[in-house]
Amino acid sequence: MTFWPALAALAAAALLAAAGINLHVWRSGSRLIRTVDNLNSTALGLVLGARVWPGNVPSAMLEDRLQVAALLWRRKRVEKLLLSGDNRPGHGEVDAMEAHLLALGVLPQDLLRDEAGLTTHTSLVRARGLFAAHSLTVITQGFHLPRALYSAQRLGLDAHGVPADLRPYARMTRNQVRETLARLKAFLRWSSAI
Repeated sequence: MTFWPALAALAAAALLAAAGINLHVWRSGSRLIRTVDNLNSTALGLVLGARVWPGNVPSAMLEDRLQVAALLWRRKRVEKLLLSGDNRPGHGEVDAMEAHLLALGVLPQDLLRDEAGLTTHTSLVRARGLFAAHSLTVITQGFHLPRALYSAQRLGLDAHGVPADLRPYARMTRNQVRETLARLKAFLRWSSAI
């Protein structure tokens, strides 16, 4: 076998493996996705952070997560909301999340703050460790939920998720590519932990 055909065969095998891993993570997490109406109540709703614009304005994705979180709280599907994001100077995700939810009528005593949830993984680890979560509802966009729920499951959390897709979003192709790579990373993290 010459060099180029062997390289092409290796590349094809790697792409096939990556596609299989993505499908596995997606299927594992997707089976845990619920709607607002068919979600069993949990003590905690985990709202994952996202970009905040200057002036403490949540991005479209974050605003939709907050709208769904407030709806779940009002319908008593979650008792408290854990706001997990990057609250370092210049980011301010948790501050913006809290202000927005208070404006939507969520009571201050029902909001918990995790200002160091820099990634989906760290948000879940901190929810389990620092906030003693055993079961929770993850609130984020549908393209992100399967990986978040896959990781929650690997951490031993009884988790379900509700998608927060209330509108079309810009740059979804970029988000999908990024998520494909993040699913591979999540799988490798948990495979190496076995």
